[in-house]
Amino acid sequence: MLRVFHFCCLIIISGAQIIQDVGEINYEEGASFVSDQSLLWPGGIVRYQIQSSFSSSEKEKVRKAMDVLESQLSQGCIECNEVPSKYSCDYQCVNINKDRQGCTAKIGMREDSYISLSAQECFEEKGVILHELVHVIGAIHEQNRPDRNQYIDVLEELVSDGIVSNDRLPKRSSLYGNTFKTVYDFFSIMHYPKGKGCIGKSECIKVKEPYRKS
Repeated sequence: MLRVFHFCCLIIISGAQIIQDVGEINYEEGASFVSDQSLLWPGGIVRYQIQSSFSSSEKEKVRKAMDVLESQLSQGCIECNEVPSKYSCDYQCVNINKDRQGCTAKIGMREDSYISLSAQECFEEKGVILHELVHVIGAIHEQNRPDRNQYIDVLEELVSDGIVSNDRLPKRSSLYGNTFKTVYDFFSIMHYPKGKGCIGKSECIKVKEPYRKS
């Protein structure tokens, strides 16, 4: 399941584990959701613009991800509005482009909010676009929660150098975010699979025994 928090909404959406993601994480952000209110979208309105570098089918997949998020949220928490290309997208607006390597997004509302989808996997793997969109509204990876050590072990010796240097698997202090008392979600769309970011075909994320399925 995917849990998303926005303002006073706690929403549960059916999700899937993500295989391809190189989302950016900064030290100001942590836990499951950003605690800095300035990173939330005023009124829950997310404006976005899809750059012309995408094909018609790719643009349609982006729009469908927006529709899924919007339709699944209870109480109308989020409204996704596309900005036509003839208008600027430089304030409270997500620039959806192919400017960065892989599938990545800036977390929360920023002056330069973006989702970059330059890899083919961004469109082929189920849920990747939605994963990045959920980053934009303020969620970070589930395995970064401050309480994650109660549920999983991260075997640092098996984590690839790229993942370490890009800060993908650290446990976050509760000072930088908030779990809003949600339960740890092993199947969240924001949780890395057990082999994601690991050296070769190894598994660097291990579920602790009490929560492991036989």
